[in-house]
Amino acid sequence: MTGGERVVRLFGVEVAVQRGWLVGLALITIALVMVGLPGRGEARPTIIAWGLAAVAAVLIFGSMLLHELVHAIVARRLGLTPRRVALFGATGGAATLDRDTARPSQELVIAASGPMASLVLAAVFAGAAVGLERTSDPPPVVLDFLVLVAAMNGVLGLVNLVPAFPLDGGRILRAVLWRLRGDFLAATRTAANAGRAIGWMAIGAGLFIALRNDIVSGFTVAVIGWFLSRFATSAYRWAAIQRHVSGVSVGQVMERDVPTVRPNLTLDVFIEQYLMSGTGSAFAVATGDELIGTIDVDRARRTPRKRWPDMRIADVMTPLPEVETAHEDDPLWPAIERFERGRLHVMPVVDGSRLLGVLTRQGLLDAIRGRVRLAERLGPAE
Repeated sequence: MTGGERVVRLFGVEVAVQRGWLVGLALITIALVMVGLPGRGEARPTIIAWGLAAVAAVLIFGSMLLHELVHAIVARRLGLTPRRVALFGATGGAATLDRDTARPSQELVIAASGPMASLVLAAVFAGAAVGLERTSDPPPVVLDFLVLVAAMNGVLGLVNLVPAFPLDGGRILRAVLWRLRGDFLAATRTAANAGRAIGWMAIGAGLFIALRNDIVSGFTVAVIGWFLSRFATSAYRWAAIQRHVSGVSVGQVMERDVPTVRPNLTLDVFIEQYLMSGTGSAFAVATGDELIGTIDVDRARRTPRKRWPDMRIADVMTPLPEVETAHEDDPLWPAIERFERGRLHVMPVVDGSRLLGVLTRQGLLDAIRGRVRLAERLGPAE
């Protein structure tokens, strides 16, 4: 949800978009053309109709972006560092912070800020439409633009107030429960269960609507419910992992005695001796203890088989400047996020360019499982 390619920085916050954003933009544009907005279905040349719909779709995404930017800006005012805002499709976006909120009050204010900003914007555009219609005779397309943006922001604000984690309303619910119970994970679990329940209710409602012969609307509601239920489960798992590895450093879980490969090794020997033997799927490439890159099964697979005997590891590896690395004293959680965001096989741990060890997917899973088992044995904190 929070990946994508960086596009711009606004108010000091990095804005990124995923490929799904373009799909969402296209779907909203098509939907607006089909219902004849903006312009109340007036007859006009096709290219103008599509152009107006595209502008309206961009304004809708602008509303989503503003919603997430307000989250990030308020978080920064409360002492947290916003990492990025990502738009990932017609369903909206997400703002990510450098760390989780430390207090329920922080969670409550940050979560409520986005919906409140959307509702205020809805009121402003609705007021502008009413005022313009009363004082002049504006073209219908102008009023439609104002009403459309007002309606979109109203829907965005109200839907996000539904108490279903990970929506803003679910985060507000978590903040309240966290304050009452004093247990972040228990509050997250309850809010996530509410999110799953509302998601399944939406799926049921969507199927009912579809059976009443409104297949498109029913399918849309059901898909939204499925995504909500899925995101609630995923968000709880990530929150649990983050809490379990809180205070753990990269150096505590990295693998120190790891095999490395030499840069002059030919690809056929590497595949035979390392990949085919089951030693691993990714390796650090080093000369002595000096890291120069990484090589994994995906890189090897891109090279035609007939060229394996002639290609060296140095020819196909990911060179050091492009390698995601970590330091021994780094907190583990941000490293896990970077590991997942980059879909990495291995993350070298370095001191300068000196290789100290590596983080691997299996090693991270083992560390997380170990922390979870330990937490279960110790029981909840008093």
